[in-house]
Formats: sequence, C-alpha cells, structure tokens
Amino acid sequence: MARFSKEVVLAAIDKKIEALQNEWGFDPNNGTAQLKGKLAGQDAAVAYGTYRALDDLAEQIADGSLVR
Repeated sequence: MARFSKEVVLAAIDKKIEALQNEWGFDPNNGTAQLKGKLAGQDAAVAYGTYRALDDLAEQIADGSLVR
C-alpha cells in the first residue's frame, strides 16, 4: 500500500474520475449539456454529480484551498 500523501490521494481521485469518464462518456469540457439525449436519466445525473464533485475536490486538494 502506498504511503498517504497529497499525490496518492490525487491519483486515487483521478482514477475514479477516469472510470466515470470511461463508463459514462463524460467530457470535462462539455458541462451538463452532455446529460441530454443518450445520457438522460437519474443514474446519469447522479454519476455526473459524483464526477463533478470528485473533480472539484481534486482541484481544492491540488491548490491547497481545501484546508484554508
């Protein structure tokens, strides 16, 4: 097991984000517009919310604003 560090946490979050991108086809530059059509539905909306929350968390960890 890897030692706990900022880099290890960010790598784990990035892995989860990548898994959601692969499973749902999320594009980080497309916003909620991608939930229309083939991704319409509650499951896609929940997955997208998780995706965005993980992305925001990673950004806050990376820039240090999470612990300010």
